[in-house]
Amino acid sequence: MLDQLSLDVQEGEIVALLGPSDCGKSILLRCTTWLEPPDEGFIEVGGKPFGRWHSEGGGIHHQSRKDLDRMRPRIGLVFQQLNLWPHMSALENVVRAQCVVLRRKRDDAERRGNALLSGLELSAFAQGPVQSLSGGQRQRVTIARALAMDPEVMLFDEPTSALDPELVGEVLELLKSLAAQGTTMLVVTHSVGFAAALANRIAFHGRRTNH
Repeated sequence: MLDQLSLDVQEGEIVALLGPSDCGKSILLRCTTWLEPPDEGFIEVGGKPFGRWHSEGGGIHHQSRKDLDRMRPRIGLVFQQLNLWPHMSALENVVRAQCVVLRRKRDDAERRGNALLSGLELSAFAQGPVQSLSGGQRQRVTIARALAMDPEVMLFDEPTSALDPELVGEVLELLKSLAAQGTTMLVVTHSVGFAAALANRIAFHGRRTNH
């Protein structure tokens, strides 16, 4: 459960969110993208309200589903379970959302997808099925899919939890490269070492107890 939470992430900043299991870290990311609407409170992305806002008269207005869908691509979310489409190639996983959500032309979406996969050293695997890739490679495809939507901020939910120990360093270097490009990130992790190696700032969210 989340309560009395206030968090600002500045442009270009990398914030790591630490806390025990079941304290609400993943729910925070889902609330931030309005996949799980918060009961109250307000969210802004790039200075613009997302989900609901105060009117000048003091009332609360809610965005329509259409407006939510229009703003949601500005927030890239990499799920802990990755949520890739297993029957599609790596490239198609990156292309499909661009065509459906952004209404980007197929040729443009493929150019964007190929450029991202190349930058993440996945060109050789672009046409292959994602289920044939390693855990670290699938993680990179998921990141490429999120980046293809040109988000203003990237959210990562436990990006190393499902990886073998030898792949953790690979993901760390990847996120560092994104940070070097000025990517704004909020990273949920249980690893203090990973957070310390990556983040500009660490926020800790503890489990609430009742007495």
